[in-house]
Amino acid sequence: MNWKRNLYAIWVAELLAIAGFNTSMPIIPFYLQEMGIRNPDLLKLWVGVIQSAAAIAMGLIAPVWGRLADSYGRRMMLLRAMFGGMFFIALMGFVTTPWELLVLRVMQGLLTGTIAAATVLVAATVPASEAGYGMGLLQTAVYVGATVGPMVGGMVSDLIGNRFTFFVTSAMLGLAGLTVLLFVEESFQPPARTKGLQSLKPDFSVVLKSPVLVYLILIGFSVQIANAVVNPIMPLFVQQINPNQTRVAAITGLILGIGAFSSALSAAGVGRPWPGESPAVAASQPPRHPPYSPAHLRRAQVEIPAQSLAAPQPAPASHKPRPPESVPRKLPG
Repeated sequence: MNWKRNLYAIWVAELLAIAGFNTSMPIIPFYLQEMGIRNPDLLKLWVGVIQSAAAIAMGLIAPVWGRLADSYGRRMMLLRAMFGGMFFIALMGFVTTPWELLVLRVMQGLLTGTIAAATVLVAATVPASEAGYGMGLLQTAVYVGATVGPMVGGMVSDLIGNRFTFFVTSAMLGLAGLTVLLFVEESFQPPARTKGLQSLKPDFSVVLKSPVLVYLILIGFSVQIANAVVNPIMPLFVQQINPNQTRVAAITGLILGIGAFSSALSAAGVGRPWPGESPAVAASQPPRHPPYSPAHLRRAQVEIPAQSLAAPQPAPASHKPRPPESVPRKLPG
């Protein structure tokens, strides 16, 4: 198995997938206006419900998909996420009511989740010495896709129409799925399976036993909430402050894309050698972790210096200090 080909193929596929999702999602407020939702308060309510529906469904089903990935392989889960999203997002281009769009968004959330699936697949196929580089490269694909997607979606919405953006997203997810299907390999040995529904039950004991993981989950939860508060309403805010009401979708896409671009620049350096350290030295040594990282904290809990375990040794006789009374005193005068 060629891990480099796998990594680059996953990078291309994830860039296409994230760009596709971000092509159609920012124009949902305009799509609802096209369906006849004109009341500002009702429009904001529908935008919040529809945008959060997929995220809630994805969060509830994610542990189940993770359990299935351990049983059937990570590559299959990535294909499920991409082709499932391709199907349901294409159907969004045909809806005529907000309720239909809400149902399809829930189905999208239940079947997608490409970032988690791609992350697990990269972790499983990249050598441990290159794990930092692989994860950083994958994050770069996510942020580049989040940069390009809104810009493409805004232009498509203004030039062709809101409905067509969903078909563009579907096509990009289809290309991403084909990339994984044709170019990504996985050497997967399925473990002994538990019969019945017990095999689908997620195991949270690993998380609960590790305070570091609990803290990381809480931090990630807070960051996601902070990002999600602004993005769904951004198109309506741009529409409100734009007096001419022209190219609103394109301007919104540009604003959202610039924010993701700065994140892409920072993610590009993740996993590279530290300042002053040559690539050859970095490759020959185990991965380093900053003092606040989970790996460092985990080692700190179990590693005890060898010196502290050794019994105290008496000093050599030749180095024994003389008793105080044997030391001659220097008398004054």
